[in-house]
Formats: sequence, structure tokens, C-alpha cells
Amino acid sequence: MGINTATLGAASNLGNSELVIRNRAGGTESNVDVILMPDTNRGYNVATVPGTGGNPGEFFISEVDARTGAPGYYPRFKIGSDGTTYVQNGAVGNLSDARLKKNIAPIARPLDTLLGLRGHVFEYLDPAKSMNAPGPRMGFIAQEVQEVLPNWVSVADAEGHLSVATIGFEALAVEAIRDLKAESDVRIEQLETDNAAVKAENARLRSELSGLRAEHRRQLDALSARLSRLESRRGR
Repeated sequence: MGINTATLGAASNLGNSELVIRNRAGGTESNVDVILMPDTNRGYNVATVPGTGGNPGEFFISEVDARTGAPGYYPRFKIGSDGTTYVQNGAVGNLSDARLKKNIAPIARPLDTLLGLRGHVFEYLDPAKSMNAPGPRMGFIAQEVQEVLPNWVSVADAEGHLSVATIGFEALAVEAIRDLKAESDVRIEQLETDNAAVKAENARLRSELSGLRAEHRRQLDALSARLSRLESRRGR
């Protein structure tokens, strides 16, 4: 451990660090663990696991249960060697209690807002600097998002690069779907009204056609009867 030291063994690049904890055991025993354990014997472990082949290691926050027997470690948070972040159950919570909020109002024009965004396929010029993996990705362009939802965009660094945080995307998507359904319901209702009108017109035409057929049959019967009488007179 080094505190306010300019050097730490051969790692001179760690100079001027406020606090450095280092395990020199090497191999599989070179993990660095810090356990925060209250009197209840149930706390948390913050740990780094070394990588192999010069690759970065992994970072963990695990629950530690030492109430009975050997301690049990249960991962709750992890940053993988590729920078991917994992959270237990994949869920990140956010306080949403109505008692903590004010100025609650509907989202204005959610469908138009959502459709105002454009997705792109792209690659980062410097993935490491951008804290992203190399290769093609799908996402937004901050400058375009800023025109639609400026509260999603913030300045990320001293160079003025912009970042995007899709705050409230789920709520926007839900309300956009609701708008889409409302529009669809109106169209369906109109189609049902039009269909009912067409059915009524078809029924009227069928009834009229049935009447015409009956009238046609009546006239044919009358004509047939008249012909029979005429033939009967000629035969006398």
C-alpha cells in the first residue's frame, strides 16, 4: 500500500497517487480486495481481478456474507475486461415515487418527438478515448439529438465533445406507442364505420335485387300464362 507516495516499487507512473493498494503476489493470487464489513458480518467486497496476456482485468463489487462459516461472495456489479458493465439482474433503479416529484405533466407530442430522432450505424475514430469498443455500432448523433431533446445531451469533456444520456426513453416510447395506438384506433373505427356502411348498402342492393328477381319471375309467370291462353284459343 502506498499513501501520498511518489513511487511504488517499479511503478513510477503511479507517482503522486493519493492512495494505491497493490498485490505483488502474482499469478492467480494477485487480486486486490477491499472488504467493507460492519459488525453484522454482512457487507461488500470491492475487488480487481488481473487480466491475462497484458489485457486489463475485471472490477467487482460483491456482497459478502460472513455470518456463518466461510464468507460467501455474491457479485452485484462488474466491469469486464472489455469495459462492459454488468449489474445484478440487469436492472438499474431510479427513485420514481410520486411524492418526490413536482410539475408532473403529459409528454407533449411523444410520437413526433420519437420519430424526430434518427439512428445510425457508425464507428468511433478513437474507441479507447470514447470509452467504447471498436467496430460498427448503432446509436445516435449527439448534435442531431440536441435539436430534438436537448436535455438528453451534455458536454462530456474540456474539449467540448457531446454525450447522450437517453433519460426517460422508456416513458417517451410508451407514450409514443400510446399515440400510435390512438391514431390506429381512429383509423380502425373509421374503417369499421365504412365497412358497416358498405355492408348496409350491400344488404339494400341484395334486397332490391331480390325484389327485382321476384318481379321478373312474376312477369314471366304472367307472360307464360297469357301465352298458354292464346295457344288454347288457337287450338279451338
